[in-house]
Amino acid sequence: MSATSPSLSRRWQGASVLGRGVDCIELKLDEVLQETSDIRGDVADHETRLRALERARWPLPTITALAAVAAVVIALYRWPARATPLRPASGLDRGALSAFPA
Repeated sequence: MSATSPSLSRRWQGASVLGRGVDCIELKLDEVLQETSDIRGDVADHETRLRALERARWPLPTITALAAVAAVVIALYRWPARATPLRPASGLDRGALSAFPA
């Protein structure tokens, strides 16, 4: 019986070392899972922020387009008033232009 007891104690020690190793692995795995869930929460938070920024940004191009359309409408409305032909000034005579040599 004495021959089997050292073998049995070595097996017991080996099993306890393996058990401690499994416990360490389980703890590390729990830490990784906790970090993963924290990362998921961060990603969800960032996604929410990005969606809010995208919703707040859409009016800028719309306002720009509306301002451009308004500018074209105003320009077209005022264009006929500027399109009158130019008439020579009646107050000019040859004496007024004598200061400039020909």
